Order: sequence, then C-alpha cells, then structure tokens
Amino acid sequence: MAKKAKAKKDDAVESLESQFESQLESLGLGDALRLADEYDNDVEVVTTGFPGLDCAIDDRGLNPGVPKHRHLEIYSKKEHAGKAQPMDALIKVPTGWTKMGDLKVGDTVVSIDGKPSKIKGIYPQGRKPVFELEFSDGRKTRTCGEHLWKMTSTKTKQPRIISTYGLIEKTRHPHFNNHYYFPVVSGKFGHDQAVPINPWLLGVLLGDGTVTSGTPAVSSADKELLARIERVVAAKQCKLEHNANHDWRIVQANSRWQKGTQGVVENPYTTLLKELGLYGKDCYSKFIPSVYLHADRASRVALLQGLMDTDGTIDNRHCSTSFSTSSRQLAEDVQELVRSLGGLSNVTEKIPTYTYKGERRIGAISYTVRVRLESPKESFWLPRKKDKATDHRQCVPRLNLKSVRYVGEMETQCIAVTHPSQLYVTDQYIVTHNTSLALAIGLTWQELGYRVGIIDIEPSITKQYLLDLGFIVDKETAETQGKYAVRLLQPQIKAENCETDMIYLEKILDTVSKAADVFDFLIIDSVDALVSELEAEKAAADNEKAGGIAKKMRGWFRKNTTRRSVCCWLNHASVNIGGGYGPPSYYTSGGKTVPRYSSLRLELTVIEKLREGEKDPYGFVTRVQLVKNRLGPNWRYTDLHYLFGEGFSREYDYFRTAIKLGILKKFGGWFYFLGEGKNDDERKKNATWKCQGEVNAYRQLTGKTPETHTAHDAAVWAEIKQLIQGEDVSADVKIGDVDPDAEVLSREHGEVAET
Repeated sequence: MAKKAKAKKDDAVESLESQFESQLESLGLGDALRLADEYDNDVEVVTTGFPGLDCAIDDRGLNPGVPKHRHLEIYSKKEHAGKAQPMDALIKVPTGWTKMGDLKVGDTVVSIDGKPSKIKGIYPQGRKPVFELEFSDGRKTRTCGEHLWKMTSTKTKQPRIISTYGLIEKTRHPHFNNHYYFPVVSGKFGHDQAVPINPWLLGVLLGDGTVTSGTPAVSSADKELLARIERVVAAKQCKLEHNANHDWRIVQANSRWQKGTQGVVENPYTTLLKELGLYGKDCYSKFIPSVYLHADRASRVALLQGLMDTDGTIDNRHCSTSFSTSSRQLAEDVQELVRSLGGLSNVTEKIPTYTYKGERRIGAISYTVRVRLESPKESFWLPRKKDKATDHRQCVPRLNLKSVRYVGEMETQCIAVTHPSQLYVTDQYIVTHNTSLALAIGLTWQELGYRVGIIDIEPSITKQYLLDLGFIVDKETAETQGKYAVRLLQPQIKAENCETDMIYLEKILDTVSKAADVFDFLIIDSVDALVSELEAEKAAADNEKAGGIAKKMRGWFRKNTTRRSVCCWLNHASVNIGGGYGPPSYYTSGGKTVPRYSSLRLELTVIEKLREGEKDPYGFVTRVQLVKNRLGPNWRYTDLHYLFGEGFSREYDYFRTAIKLGILKKFGGWFYFLGEGKNDDERKKNATWKCQGEVNAYRQLTGKTPETHTAHDAAVWAEIKQLIQGEDVSADVKIGDVDPDAEVLSREHGEVAET
C-alpha cells in the first residue's frame, strides 16, 4: 500500500511540474514580456567621467556608470545646497545697494577685498525657512538655513565655512557669546566719480558748520583746522572771513559783482549745498548725501576725518573713539560710513539735562556713534587728535555673532559670483558665502559623442558659462569634431501668464517629454522650480489643489519610466524645522515621486574645504553618496574635488584612482610611477617618474604648474589615464564602503533606500 501511495504521489508531482513548465514557456511567447534567459538583458551604461564614481555605482565591474534610458536624481545637502537669501535682501554693488530679486547675471557686486566680482549664476530657491542673524554692533541680515558663512573661533583662530543651521547649533551652547566672529569688508570699493565738495570739508560742515541760511560758516578755534579749510576753499576762489568769536564764514575771494554777469554771483558752496539737499538743514536734520556714502574708499575716509576732527572724541586709555550729533539721520549715516570702511559701529542715544537760571531743564536728544576701525589713527586728520590714537591689537574690530532667530518662510534666491572666495557683501556690510556635477557628467557624454540637453527652468545658466566649463555650444564647431553641440532650453513660461500653476507644470513636463526623445542625456534644473507654485497654494490654504503637482508628476513618471534620454533631475535637500533632538531630518522638493522612480540617487555633501596654508579656500571636497542604487549596493560613496571657477575636477579623480589602484605608488611622502622589477624595491629603483608631496605630484603630472610641467610628465599622465581606462577599475579600487552614518541617513530619507 505504501509503495502504491508513493508512486501515486510521484506521478502527481510530475504532472504538476509538467504543467508548470508549459505555463512557464507560455510566458515568453508574448510581445511585451519575455524570459530573461531568452535575450541579453545586460544594462547599458555610460561612464560619468569620474572613475571613482563609476566604481562606486557598481563595485563588481558589471555596470560602472550611468544606465541609459533611466532617471537619475542629484541633490545637495547641508552646506552644498542653495545659499539663499530673501528677495528683498540688500546686496552691495559699486554704486550703492540693490535688492536680491533685482540682480541679473553679469551684474557686478562688491567683494570682501574690493576685487572685481560678477554674478555668474542666479538660482531661485522657492519658499524656504528664513532666519535673522544679529551681530555684536546691531547689524542684521536674513538668510536661509543652508547659507554659508566664513567664521573664525577665538579658540582655534582658524577660519571655517559653516551654514546657518550650524550657527544655530553654536548658539545653543551656553558660552557661545563673543567666541565666533566674522570677516569685515576692506572698504576698497565705490565709484570713482568726482564729488561736488571736498569730502573732508563736507565732514567739517556737517560737524561744526552752519548751512541753514546765508553764507556757509564754521565755528572753531583750532588754528590747524582753520588753516586747512582756508587751503581747501581756495580751490573754488573762496576764503575764510572772521564773523564773531570763533565763527568764520566761507565767502568769495572776489567781489560778488562780476563784470559781464547780471546780478550777484552766488557763493559756489551755497550752490553746491543746495544741489546736495543740505542747504537749509539745521543740526537736527543734517545727513550725508548718498553720493558720498558710495564713493571710493579714500573719499569716505576723508569724509569721516572731517566729521571726527570736529565732533569726534577719543579716549586713548581705552582706545575708544566716538562721534556725537543731534541728528538721528546723520548718526545712522555715520554708522553706515564706518561699517563700509570695515569698522564696527553702533548708535546710542541719551537725553541730556542742564541748569538754566537755577532751573533744571531737559535738552534735545543726543546720539553717540561708536567708531571702531582697525587703525584708529585713520579716523582723524587733526594732528592733536590723531596723536592720541594708538594702533594696537585690542583695537582690531571683530564682528561677533549675537543671536539667530527664525522669522518665517519667504521666497528666496541664491547667486554665484566669480570672486575666488565666493563671498559677497549683503545687508549692512555683512560678508556671506555663496550644482555642477550634472554638467560635468554631461560634458563627458558630449565628449563621447552623445546628444546633451539642459532644461534650465529657473533660468540661470548662460552659454558663456557652458563654454567656460568646456562644452561645445556652436553647431559648426561640433560638426567639425564629429560631436553634437549642447542645447540649452530655457522655457519662457511664467505663472502670471497661465490660469493656474497646474498649466504651468504641464507645459514644463511637456517640454521634458519632447526633449527626452531627442537627447541622450537631459539635465532638468531644477525640481525646486517646479514646486514653488505649489508652496504658494499651500500657503493660501487651497485644499482643493493641495498635492496636485505631486500627483501630476507621479502620473508623468508612470508614463515615462524609460525614454531615449537619461533624465537627470537636480534637486535640493532642506532641513525639517522643529525636528527635536538627534540628527536633523531632511526632505527634498517634489515629494516622493522623483526618488521613487530614479534608478540612481546621488547625495552631495561638502565635508572639507581646500586651502593652502592661511589663504582663502580655493574649493571643497564633496562627498557623493549613492542613497539609492539599482546597479549595486546603496550607501557607497566617493569624494570629489570641487574647484571654484572650474567645477568638479576629473583630473584629480583620475589621480586619486591611480593611487588607489597602485598605478602610482606611495612610499613615505614620495609618489612613484614604478618600472619593471620582481618586487617593489626593484621597481622603485627603475621608476620612470617620481615626485615628493601629493599636491606637487598632482600639479606636476596634470600641468597645473606649467613652470615645472614637462613633456615627460604629460606622457606619464597620459599612460596613467590609459591604464585606468583599460583596467577593471572596480575590481581593485577600494572605494568608500558603506558610510557609518548610513543608518541615520536611511531614517532621514525613508523610502529612498528601497531598491
């Protein structure tokens, strides 16, 4: 019985297996689906141009590069995100101030050291949380949380780059006050146009002068001061005439009745004061004309000296200088003048009292402006005051951070400038700091003969910027080289021209759909620009449309999972406000749609600045981490060098990869391109190239130092690059393993880790 039962069971199993095989065979007969073993299902990839990044994508050597016909998302986190400020933030330009929202690419802005600096990119960031920073002398400015600052600690004495969020963490420390300070401007900026009245003389008139009516006059008993006034006014055929006591009038040296003119010739200084709007102003309403506040540094210093020579005081015991006036507007103007020269200044007020015929009376409000320059002697021209001023270490002005507070969400924008330090001057003379990986990958694809397109939604990219990066933008030039010119698409679609933002989004996605069938590599910059209108709807509490854009994008991605083009979506990560204790949590614009449908998701984080000695940074070390990867393990990473004005350096990535592969061998502080031999010692002796120091070796090989770069160096470098491209790089190179913070990051990103 047992044998019959077993035989019956075996027959049943065999019958089921036969049915399963027949059903399995039928799966491969359809047009839409086929069995994987019936055809070659290898993923077709193209290199990124960075061997370290290629093998981080797939360390098995199967698919090192970006897969074709897929979606790719690149987003920046923390310090690498947009360094945004509100649209009404004031930015210093050579002729005065202008609002952030009014800036254009190519405009000139003021840099920290006065060197030329132009805007090379403008990047709208949408609505972001905005914080107000207040400093030790009362000046304030507003920025987003990712905005970068150059800060120095009183303990380390070494400057570092830190975001606003990092500053918030610092302020939570109980002893943070006066421990962190920021750079001040050099003051070497301003227009070089001639001013109507000698700046020093105008300062004297604002201090001890009378310009209410009649002839301009000065009240002073200082002989040196009066002697200089006499010399200055002589340039306009005027002289000093004693009036009464210590009062002196500035009168014309020649007669007011001149031959060939009708009537009386007006005093030239009276005419100029009227043109400046100062004539008729009493001591309570005086001010500094804007043409003087925005003049060159020499003119502003002379103006301050005239003010301080008259109404300025100095306490040489405490190295304290100040200016007193009864005009609030003049006090605020002097404060701005001092700050524009790189000094610290704040305004205090007091109500004086005095006794008249035995009666105690209250006087007019008096404003005192504290003046603190790096060189106190620079505040005065008058010898007796200048001799009291001493230049010593305690007088060096330090702009300390006082507080950081959240003020709400606002429309923001960030700018990129050409100055090497990436710094520009914002509200009240505060120095601030301001994604090229996608463009670097796109440049590699163009060099390999693929079609590259850029949809610049914001728009912020110019053809000149692409030329500077090495792109071919001219069609004829591209044809002669057998390549395709990069195409820059900037949709001229504005929300005010559409009925709703849903129409706006549909037009953008329609442009992407058409371009995805034309190009091989398509950059969409950026997702932030697509969701800005959604944020406005949410702010208006329009529940009917809330979430509509996310749904529309989800529907588009379902229909466009695979296209001819690799769609590279650029994005930014922002910190959730009010997340409590522990590491901050992040979110990216556009919801979960782009992360869900992307085959690769690259996160960029600045981990270190590049600098030589005490000089300003010339770039950053940026960690590129794969938070989602359908070709290999998640959380692999590689570190790339970002150089100001050049973008991400492919040459340096090749150099670092050559060291990791052992093509360049390091012995102590020396680097060798080894020759033939049985062991390292023998190969070291037969080395065809060597150099001491990593930085020197990189520069000598790649030609970054032309004076030491030789034809032999160039040949060695070409051979090294050929060896890297010819080897199975990912099988040998030790890329960054799983980041120790991966668990924290996966909690931050949630669904993005699914594969």
